[in-house]
Amino acid sequence: MAKVQFKTKIISARDRVGNVYCYIKVPRLTTAHCNMEEFRIHRQYGKIANSDLFPDIINRDVRTLLFGDKDKNLLNLDNASNMENVTITTNGYFALVTIDL
Repeated sequence: MAKVQFKTKIISARDRVGNVYCYIKVPRLTTAHCNMEEFRIHRQYGKIANSDLFPDIINRDVRTLLFGDKDKNLLNLDNASNMENVTITTNGYFALVTIDL
């Protein structure tokens, strides 16, 4: 499996009732976020791994996996814990997000 990994700050927000929600902001992904050795031998991404189109394709696929068809960049940590291809490790103020494509 090809992995995309990034570290981001956890954003806390409260609603009017006082419930606390934790979000993470999904950055614009580049080849620095990807394990390129795995992507070069991946059957779907192997042909385009060294292309200039690769970051755009990875961003599209990750956002489709995380948000569906919606154009968003904030991911609720409670919803993300239920996804099978996404692993989130929280450590203090930061979260390490690993996505298997």
